[in-house]
Amino acid sequence: MNITDKILKLIEEDEQKMLALLKKMVLINSYTYNKKGVDLVGDTVKDQMEQLDFTVEIHENDNLGNNLVFYKNNNTGFKPIMLCGHTDTVFPEALGFNSCKEDKDFIYGPGVIDMKGGLAVGIFALRVLKKLGVLNDIPIIFIFNSDEEIGSPSSKQIIMDAAKKSSFAYVLECGGLNGDIVTGRKGKISANIEITGKASHAAY
Repeated sequence: MNITDKILKLIEEDEQKMLALLKKMVLINSYTYNKKGVDLVGDTVKDQMEQLDFTVEIHENDNLGNNLVFYKNNNTGFKPIMLCGHTDTVFPEALGFNSCKEDKDFIYGPGVIDMKGGLAVGIFALRVLKKLGVLNDIPIIFIFNSDEEIGSPSSKQIIMDAAKKSSFAYVLECGGLNGDIVTGRKGKISANIEITGKASHAAY
């Protein structure tokens, strides 16, 4: 069996466990300002990463979820690979959007794409590397940040500092609809506009 077939076989063996992890995270409301929920997702991924023998560094926040940074094999002399994904979503708990369902091809629920699916994929990719016996040879930093949906105010510096130490990075958010890989983003800008005037209607 060649290495590609072996990897695919290992992924298939873990598929149901990976889907179970995804569903568990999706059913936790982790709206950015729901600290309790975001931290619960963090605890869920922490359990998974500790099973893979990663060391965790917790950056605590008072009002937002804690940021988690996991390390493995950083004493190899090589710059680590950096993985990054966020644990928060955009759906306030009051919306009542807390279902998770699936059909033949897809799973539906808050954060499936953005980006709890990416977190599950990243964790289980590491599980495959462990089963192949190579995980202990790879220096890795894996950041789970808690506030991406509001511009990463508490995690931006953590990510930048880790990136400077790394050889390259993968952000595990979704790609294009056709499976395209996103390799860059031109930028992002937000603005608040205040408008004053008199309420009116075209018929007035």
